[in-house]
Amino acid sequence: MQIKKLTQTQVMSIARQTKISKDYSDGSCLVLRQRKTALSWVYVYRKNSQLKNIGLGAFSYVSLKKARMKAQELNTVRADGIDPRKYLDEKKQKELAADLNHRTVREVCEEWIARNINVNCKRTLDGKISKLKRYVYPILGSKTIASVKVHDIQHILNPIWPRIPSSAKSIQRLLEKIFAYAK
Repeated sequence: MQIKKLTQTQVMSIARQTKISKDYSDGSCLVLRQRKTALSWVYVYRKNSQLKNIGLGAFSYVSLKKARMKAQELNTVRADGIDPRKYLDEKKQKELAADLNHRTVREVCEEWIARNINVNCKRTLDGKISKLKRYVYPILGSKTIASVKVHDIQHILNPIWPRIPSSAKSIQRLLEKIFAYAK
């Protein structure tokens, strides 16, 4: 039995409805899932006779056309005997690895600071930024995060340890957090 595909008009009509929970199938394992006020695209498939769901994105960010393309990609992967979830996880890891090869230490540090701005008080955050600007950026700022080696970190820390061990330790901890975030 062929399932009739959703039209853009139907999708927009569904988006205007509220306070109901319902799944609207587009065929080929693609479902528009409505949960009260949230709409999202979901890829639904069976594995070992169990239903599995993979979120493809919120309706407001992923168009019908893009959702169909993603579902078709996952159908092709399944036809090749590959688990779609594992495929997506591996794909994401490759994208992250490629991203690390292009992002500089300074970019990652600034992103980490932006994400942690509410975690630390202003004085603590200012101290961390100051240490990054004074010790880390001049040596590693323009290097890609993936190219940084242990000896690069040692090059920063070794001159500081004898003079200001507490600063060296805090820089070491800060860099550990930033590099863990980058992974």
